[in-house]
Amino acid sequence: MSKIKVLPLLFRSGYFINRLKEVTGQGFQVLERRIRENQYEAHGLTAPPFETIRDYFRLVRPVAFEPPQTKAATTPWLFAAELEVRGSAFAFFHPLFDLLFGPVQSSYFWSTKFRMIPTQWIDDVEKRGDRDQAEAWRSENASKANRKHRKKTVPEIDNLSFIHLSMLRLPSILRDCFFERKEPAVGWVRRYGPVESEIEVLLQHKNLDGMAAIIGLAKEACEIGDEHRFGLCKAEIVKQLLLINSYQGCKNIGPRLTWVINDHCQNLILRSYYRELSFDFALPESWQPHAYRDLFDR
Repeated sequence: MSKIKVLPLLFRSGYFINRLKEVTGQGFQVLERRIRENQYEAHGLTAPPFETIRDYFRLVRPVAFEPPQTKAATTPWLFAAELEVRGSAFAFFHPLFDLLFGPVQSSYFWSTKFRMIPTQWIDDVEKRGDRDQAEAWRSENASKANRKHRKKTVPEIDNLSFIHLSMLRLPSILRDCFFERKEPAVGWVRRYGPVESEIEVLLQHKNLDGMAAIIGLAKEACEIGDEHRFGLCKAEIVKQLLLINSYQGCKNIGPRLTWVINDHCQNLILRSYYRELSFDFALPESWQPHAYRDLFDR
């Protein structure tokens, strides 16, 4: 029975561990030894305790994606596993979990540490005689270190862009169904083909990638206010929820993930507007009373 109480970490850890075992065909003991020997001991590093890795596989504790908050910090096991089995960390950072819960956030400790100006830089400018700059950087680091209880925030980005960027992270066979690049344009643009055709493609991918894509389409439909798209996507999600337990990597997380996805999609709201709000929209305050008068006259 899992003891991980934070659902996003439960799903990310469970899916990552399950896919790691499926892709390699190896179990806990073989993978623990393989990663420890090749990615830690071979480089003179100390691997996490055997019991910790066992807890990862039992879903007793979430897989570490950052080093511990100690001076003896070592490479997190997720990163070591990625080095050993290329592409395996994608399961932990899968777009589906971002669409449901938002992206993974660094702890305050590490977000602060990586915002710090390296000590070596400070020493270098001081050796060059720029003592004022060195002191300014030390003061800045001290200020960051003392900034307690800073609220973690998702990078400022509009909802539609977040949805599209999440969908762009899907494997190319799905990504290319929704986005394209046209010369001489540098970026990717949304195709917006018939939603029926897009859903038809997704039905060929009965896995978490396909589920992420259909949820992305549903959330996109909400953002652009397309009731037809939203209705078809939502209906298809309900059908696919019956299959999650059979998806690769979802053996022991399927039932709870099914409930979360269903609850999430039931609470999606199609973007709409009250016409009354438009009467004084973009008008200077001195004109707003006239707008309200017109509202009651119509």
